[in-house]
Amino acid sequence: MSTGGDKIAAGPRAHNFMNNKKIFITISTAFIIAVLVTSNLASAADLNQAVSTLPQNEEWSIMAFASVGQNVGASLLATPLNSSVATDYEKRILAITAQGQDPASVSSENFVAKLEAMFDGTQIGDATLLNDDIFGILALASANGSANIISKSKQFILSHQNSDGGWGYSTNVSSDSNTTAMAVAALSIGGSAPQSALNYLGSCQNSSGGYGYTPGQPADGASTAWVISGLIAANQTVPISAKTFLESLQTAGGSFKWMPGDSVGSSLVTAYAVIALSGHTLPIKTFTPYQTPASSSMVHITITYPGNKIFVGDLSFTNQTALSALTTAAAQINLLYQIKQTSLGQFVQSIDGYVNSGTSGWQYAVNGTVPATGAENYVLHSGDTLQWFYGAANSNPF
Repeated sequence: MSTGGDKIAAGPRAHNFMNNKKIFITISTAFIIAVLVTSNLASAADLNQAVSTLPQNEEWSIMAFASVGQNVGASLLATPLNSSVATDYEKRILAITAQGQDPASVSSENFVAKLEAMFDGTQIGDATLLNDDIFGILALASANGSANIISKSKQFILSHQNSDGGWGYSTNVSSDSNTTAMAVAALSIGGSAPQSALNYLGSCQNSSGGYGYTPGQPADGASTAWVISGLIAANQTVPISAKTFLESLQTAGGSFKWMPGDSVGSSLVTAYAVIALSGHTLPIKTFTPYQTPASSSMVHITITYPGNKIFVGDLSFTNQTALSALTTAAAQINLLYQIKQTSLGQFVQSIDGYVNSGTSGWQYAVNGTVPATGAENYVLHSGDTLQWFYGAANSNPF
């Protein structure tokens, strides 16, 4: 069993796995700072140091950067694939949507259409594999792809569940924690995974707190990261011991090791660990295409950090406040945010990993004007344009 950096999961067949927010608002001279969180998985690891060790031209690394609020790799993501392998498109789509981009138009090749064309009426890609169906669901769900393909692929996955409750990367191999964790994530989109699958994951945890590739195997960083992300997707409690084990694998240089005894870290394990310890699962985000308002019964909302348009879309204005519109938009694309309750009201502390700092932070504007009212109390009206933007006090919206 190799411990090399080219592993994308912990087990002996790991290389096949993808290859064959509350809001606190301070009002000061009409300065409203606001924030968002979808997971309480605070980490003792230095995730910014971790991503600094990663390449910026590989899909898993790009997803890791996105999970801590950094967008990289634009050139790679726009490069056509022209591949016949479903998982090539699935990784690419998940990396593109993690940045809030449209995988159908970011390149001259429509990645979503190419993946959907690999559906044979029952399953995606190679009929002997399950990993391409699992990641196919995650990718298409992130890109608002075909609901029919997602539904049929779920049925295919469930029909190949092993008797121990888990799944292997192929239809004819034994279960492993990595594939099972992502199957749980895929089945949790618009539904739920069988309890037997969660039980199988539990059987892979050992006394170290981490998870092995299969029951009885030593815990490793990749398997532990995959399982943590799978549990997050299924709204399950992540064992503190699992998080602690994964954190213990971070080296002084910032990368994460595959096994505790390794002398160096692995780029792929580091990417998986950053995604998991930042409280994310797959997909990291769901792309919501911009739609021109059909009528005045909608409000238009943008969420923008300098250089990064995080969300653009339209929401029903009924009983929406500036704050509730933010949380509604965030729910549509699995956007991380943090909101804190204080004696002054609700205060938005961060959105998409961008945290208030000093006198700069999250503010809102309606129709180009920053109101002197807390976002939780400002009621929107039909046809309003709501902007959440990050900037210094008294700055103008983008």
